[in-house]
Amino acid sequence: MLFLIGMATRIEIRSNVFDTRAVVLKKKLAVGSLEKKISDISLTDVYTVDKDFSSTDLKRIGEMLAHPVTQQFSINVPLSPQKFTYAFEIGFLPGVTDNIATTTREMIEELLKVKFEDRENVYTS
Repeated sequence: MLFLIGMATRIEIRSNVFDTRAVVLKKKLAVGSLEKKISDISLTDVYTVDKDFSSTDLKRIGEMLAHPVTQQFSINVPLSPQKFTYAFEIGFLPGVTDNIATTTREMIEELLKVKFEDRENVYTS
């Protein structure tokens, strides 16, 4: 049996201010031969929403997830930093509990007064 769902939506959120998480990650990675090769790190939180929503609803979801003063968000358009050499996307394997995604799904259901069906979900990376 094949289930077809509309295109998943990618919502990216990045900080406009100093991001302590990026500094901590840079320190963790700056060991041995990598120490002088990492000049900067930028983190982007990604929410993949696998449910069809109108562009108005997607904007409301983005506004709910991003802090209006310290963060910016985009919908299906990359929020890439100036220039980079490498990009890594880290997410959960299928079957592994993604607590942030579960909470985000509940927030969306509450915000828009909708329910996600069996094959619809939210994923983070």
